[in-house]
Amino acid sequence: DKTADGIWLRRVRYQWDIQKSAEPSEITLPQGNSGDINYTLNVTRTIGGIMDFIGVQGEICVTNTGSVPTENLTIIDTVKYANTTGGPLFDVPNASLRIIVLSQLPGGETACYPYRVGFSPVNGAVEYWNEVNVTITNYVGHLGEDFGPGPILVPFQLPQEPAVTEVKKNATVSDSLSCPAGFTCTSSDPGRWNLTDSGIITYTVTVTNDAVACGQNRTINNTATVTDTTK
Repeated sequence: DKTADGIWLRRVRYQWDIQKSAEPSEITLPQGNSGDINYTLNVTRTIGGIMDFIGVQGEICVTNTGSVPTENLTIIDTVKYANTTGGPLFDVPNASLRIIVLSQLPGGETACYPYRVGFSPVNGAVEYWNEVNVTITNYVGHLGEDFGPGPILVPFQLPQEPAVTEVKKNATVSDSLSCPAGFTCTSSDPGRWNLTDSGIITYTVTVTNDAVACGQNRTINNTATVTDTTK
């Protein structure tokens, strides 16, 4: 016995980039004075890649109706197509799978094996079928040869739209502010920021010169990073 379901899976992978700017880029602050720096974070999400998988999947269940274990149990799954409704079937190129059987099947027992076969849709195909052939070499009356009850065919259809999985869809933006000695730096929005798409983040840092004399240069180290939050 077997099941067969057509599948169309699409994996969309995103990548993130961040650009940061400050206005003004330099300020002069006499001791005791304050000034504002306006920061802009331009975060961009783009598609890094799209991968499609089209195929058929299901489960094949085999029952040993004999009284002794099977020998050389072999399961071959093949995708077939027809160019006309009810017409002759042809093998889809490169769409056959030999299912690995880890152990032989004892008499009277049933085992089920999941499978998935990918293939490229055939131009002009109007029907798809999935065929399984199960053989053993100790079938009654056919000892020593690969023999089985005959192939089983199950029809299936491919979906009209893909089932989409998005990878790295969301991201977290972090900002690290390091204020130089002798100054106080206060951010209007220290973050973090969670993004589900491209976006622009703006905030203001107020810098106060607490104790630094004129003629001494200081640098504010302010670094923004973007990290995807989905695997």
